[in-house]
Amino acid sequence: MSPEALQDRSERLAALVDGLGAALRGTGISEDAAMRLLENASAAVLDALTLDFMLADSRSVPATPVVVEQPAAAPALPLAA
Repeated sequence: MSPEALQDRSERLAALVDGLGAALRGTGISEDAAMRLLENASAAVLDALTLDFMLADSRSVPATPVVVEQPAAAPALPLAA
């Protein structure tokens, strides 16, 4: 994977994590739960990028971009107390 492709992938994944953060803020879940989810998502992004970087030399075929479709926003339901 070229440095430019790796940079593009990291920017796309970061945008998805940012979108997740915005969605979590919109649902009204607790700040602690949102932070745990975002920490896990960020760790998964770093793991994916690390694997891409490590496997870049062993790939014989260029990686194809993954198209992630955003689901339609579901109405937020209040959480039970």
